[in-house]
Amino acid sequence: MKNLFLPLIGVIILSAFGNSLLNAQSSFTNHNILGIKAGVNLGTMSYDAKEYSVYEPSYLLGPQLGLFFETNINKNISFRPEFLIIQRGVAADNYEGVDYEMSAYYFDVRLPLLYNIRGVRGFIPYFILSPNLMFPYGGEVVRNGLKEDVNADHINNFDFSLSFGAGFKVPIDVSSNFRFYLGLEAQYGFGFINTFSSTNYANNFGSRTNRGIEIAATISIPLGSSSKNNFSDDGVRSSNTSRASGSSDTIIIVRKDTIIITKQDTIILTKPPVYVTKKDCYEIREIIAYMNNDFNVKDKNICLYDINYDNNSASIDAASKKQLDEIVSLLNNISNMQMKINGHADSRGARDYNIKLANDRAKSVYDYLVSKGINSSRLKYEGYGPDKPIASNDTEQGRRQNRRVEFEITRY
Repeated sequence: MKNLFLPLIGVIILSAFGNSLLNAQSSFTNHNILGIKAGVNLGTMSYDAKEYSVYEPSYLLGPQLGLFFETNINKNISFRPEFLIIQRGVAADNYEGVDYEMSAYYFDVRLPLLYNIRGVRGFIPYFILSPNLMFPYGGEVVRNGLKEDVNADHINNFDFSLSFGAGFKVPIDVSSNFRFYLGLEAQYGFGFINTFSSTNYANNFGSRTNRGIEIAATISIPLGSSSKNNFSDDGVRSSNTSRASGSSDTIIIVRKDTIIITKQDTIILTKPPVYVTKKDCYEIREIIAYMNNDFNVKDKNICLYDINYDNNSASIDAASKKQLDEIVSLLNNISNMQMKINGHADSRGARDYNIKLANDRAKSVYDYLVSKGINSSRLKYEGYGPDKPIASNDTEQGRRQNRRVEFEITRY
């Protein structure tokens, strides 16, 4: 473990320094992620000299621990510099009756590019390609049970490799405005530089290069846009320090590709925004747009106003079922989404009657969704009657808005 101590201190110092720079640029950090990774390396070495063809090299299991910083270049490609402590080596048996094992600790500086693929519900698969600078700093060599420390006679003091692989990460929502990511990835790495040192007699016969299969788990936190103090669950932040001319309030709307500042209804920047507005009811297309831009839609309501029933009945007519099929399609595509169906009415008529009728109509919608294959465990329903109006009951337009079915997203 002492071989891990000094490089780990260096990683912590570098990360603290980098994080202090990032905190000074809040708009920059909205597109960046800080994370750690831990896992194993199945290391071995490849020998190209015929003198070593009698070796039977096998994989040597060793740990890895690192820290990374990921920044988006565009919608799909991100750059993820890493500092990594990793154990590499080889176990080679039956060379002139000698069992040989070398395990060396390396401090890696990696510069990987990731190609991210949009998945379902924030699930992000990706491919990795990384050039790696590798610096050995300790370890041990074992020959027939006799141990000695790795030194300059055993191994070259620098290596360069290329690794490639794939992985995925999934979002974990701690609250409506804070999330982190858990991930898993696997890579194969191959070195280009002879690991025999210039003073090692074996260097006269040929070369030895690193190979390895890495498997690691990752945990990462978005910087800036996941802050509880600065952002609402819509990803909207009010700023008192940066104001548009003549405006008392500037709204920064965060989206995947850019930051757009609005002064009331005037767009300051030219790129079309995804507007994030807090309101009682949303259309399905708005919810889909928010999900496509990684906004959290939990606790938002999809409202349908044109669900028609037979007079004083809870039976849904055929035309209304086409609207409900859009909800079915959404639930089928977002398999972990859960909803509560809320039935509402206007204020005309007796309150108790309207509550019961709203509850029956909410149940009819619930029954229809279940009949279309949606698991009942993902749905709940309740009738509120006239108790939760979103508009005035004094006009026909207002009463129409109050006669609605809400699909409250309780899990996403």
